[in-house]
Amino acid sequence: IYITTPFTWPKALKHYTSRKPDKNCIKPNEVYMSGKINSVLSQEISMVKTKALAKKMNLTLNDLMLGITSKALKEYFVLQGDTSDSLSITLPFSFKTIPENSKDNTYGNSFVILTVYLNLVENLESACAHAKSIMNSLKSSSRPGAMFTLLQFYGSCMPQWWCNMVSI
Repeated sequence: IYITTPFTWPKALKHYTSRKPDKNCIKPNEVYMSGKINSVLSQEISMVKTKALAKKMNLTLNDLMLGITSKALKEYFVLQGDTSDSLSITLPFSFKTIPENSKDNTYGNSFVILTVYLNLVENLESACAHAKSIMNSLKSSSRPGAMFTLLQFYGSCMPQWWCNMVSI
């Protein structure tokens, strides 16, 4: 990761500057959200059934949940009369796998939050296919490593007030 940093930082930054900020029914301001958040608790879902469905659809659990998110947001946007067809979302990306043996667990995290551009799709199968392509491209991309080292640089070299702006 560290060796490729000089080559991957420009590519990662280009990704984040390639689009205008979102402006839609859930984020009416281009730059900042209002802080007025309305949330609703959803019904619990069965992890056993969800994992079985993901396996049946040849998806990971994350692919399925991201696809469901795309479909649900599309339905909500349609109800609100919003014609947006995509949305910027952030996802955690881990560089470690979950150990199968509990004695192999270690303290500390090696993850980064990445912004991805999610298409809002009404059809669940198409939404899941789009989600799977996003996740697969991240797994073979240098962008997670570039953002990881960039955030390490920010944390060690930039003033606290500046880091607060980046993380909000």
